Amino acid sequence: MEKRKLDRVETMAYLREHVFGGIFELPDDYLSMDITMSEETFAQVLDNVEQHGVAIHGIEVTAGDEFVDVATYERTGFAAEDHRWYRAAFERLKVQYKRQYEQDLDYNATYGVYERSIEY
Repeated sequence: MEKRKLDRVETMAYLREHVFGGIFELPDDYLSMDITMSEETFAQVLDNVEQHGVAIHGIEVTAGDEFVDVATYERTGFAAEDHRWYRAAFERLKVQYKRQYEQDLDYNATYGVYERSIEY
């Protein structure tokens, strides 16, 4: 059985309620997936992502307005919703670039929500 990926409106509604809810609020009409956050906030988001079985296709790290690096699940051999890939990637990005940049790093992710992830 093939899993159906939710469209952008459905995905953002799910993320607002189950992933970002309690951490920070987004307006109901906010549909952009471009949500950059601090290391601490991103760690909290990852906890919710793991709890709800949401997929992460990629993690981008920036320093101010400067792009630093990106990690994607395709390079790992794990599925996008497997916490092992995104936890390891987040740790690697933190360790690798914290020493190199003298400012706090910010993180962004590309999320995927599939029908089987939804709690009814």
